[in-house]
Amino acid sequence: MAAAAAAVVPLPQEVSAARRLLVEVEGVAAEAKKKIAVVFDQMIGCNFTMNLPSPCREAWTERGAVDLFARLFLHKAEVHAKNANGNSALHFAVFSGQRGAIERLLDRGAQVNESNQAGYSAFDWAGGSVNDHRDAAELLLSRGANVNARDDEGNTILHCAAHFGLVDVAEIVLDVGADVQTTDNLGWTALHHVVWRSAMIEKYRVDYQKKLRIAQMLISRGINVNAVTNDGMTALALAKRDLPADSPIRTFLVGLPPQLQQQ
Repeated sequence: MAAAAAAVVPLPQEVSAARRLLVEVEGVAAEAKKKIAVVFDQMIGCNFTMNLPSPCREAWTERGAVDLFARLFLHKAEVHAKNANGNSALHFAVFSGQRGAIERLLDRGAQVNESNQAGYSAFDWAGGSVNDHRDAAELLLSRGANVNARDDEGNTILHCAAHFGLVDVAEIVLDVGADVQTTDNLGWTALHHVVWRSAMIEKYRVDYQKKLRIAQMLISRGINVNAVTNDGMTALALAKRDLPADSPIRTFLVGLPPQLQQQ
């Protein structure tokens, strides 16, 4: 029987090297985590409040480092602390879609409608990135987020979701009563924001098919397609100015029934 046992076949040199490297990396990572925990203990102290620099707060929320997060609260970290721009830990947790971090912050008393210096609440940040954070938006709404809150430029989360093509967030806020007719300080409706071809949209390669879906959603919810901006432009006029002739959004707006459009 012993003779019948399978012989150990040596692994190719590259595979062996890769495995050794993996073991080394895992060891370094584990050691780094221990060192980080020690540094946090040294930084925090019993009376430390969570007035960490912005990069520190971003790091543990973006990576979902709940263990470090819990360590901060163990040492009585202040959940309402803000950085120089007025952003709280809740802002960063929402921006990165970290539901677990959001729940812990809210349970500790984080204010869902509190704004930063630009007037953006944490809820606004659920619609302020190219990522469609449906879970974050639903959680914040369940905790009392104001769906029609405005930032300093008059934008609501619906405007932001329309601009970035966040279909899920747009649908959620419309379902709970977002004002489809509301305009920002420039007189732009959410439909104008769908059409708007900003530099950020191009930089992050936002999906125009998703923006089209939001346009269709807004039309079905009764948005006024004839609403004009402060400088007198309808969404269709803006589309004809800024979007190529074969743009699906422009084509959709041009094809609306005559009773809806008025040029």
